[in-house]
Amino acid sequence: MTNRKKGQRKHKRFGVPTGTYVALRPDFIRVGQITDISVGGLAFDYVGDFEGSTAESGELDILMLDGAFHLYNILCRIVSDLVTHQSPPGLTANMRRCGVQFEELTAYQSGRLKYFMEKHNTGEK
Repeated sequence: MTNRKKGQRKHKRFGVPTGTYVALRPDFIRVGQITDISVGGLAFDYVGDFEGSTAESGELDILMLDGAFHLYNILCRIVSDLVTHQSPPGLTANMRRCGVQFEELTAYQSGRLKYFMEKHNTGEK
């Protein structure tokens, strides 16, 4: 049992610069802009009609379009994938927000992730 109050997060979340993206491997069905990140996971927005399991595991890549940062093959588990904006009638793709939890980070990945959050954050969320 934890002592956290309802809605209180385990890790501080930070905003990221525009142009910071995530791509879920292996098939890259979910690719989108990161909205926030913590040492425990991240959330991102993407366009799609994917209806998968929220217990799905896989890997992801984090990259900045300007080439300032790239971290790849991070083990993760999808913890949420929700429609945030419904598409107009006749269109099948909705705006969605996906939340992932990092799993089994290597020492290298953990260090690079902490470096990213120190150097490229836009403030606490």
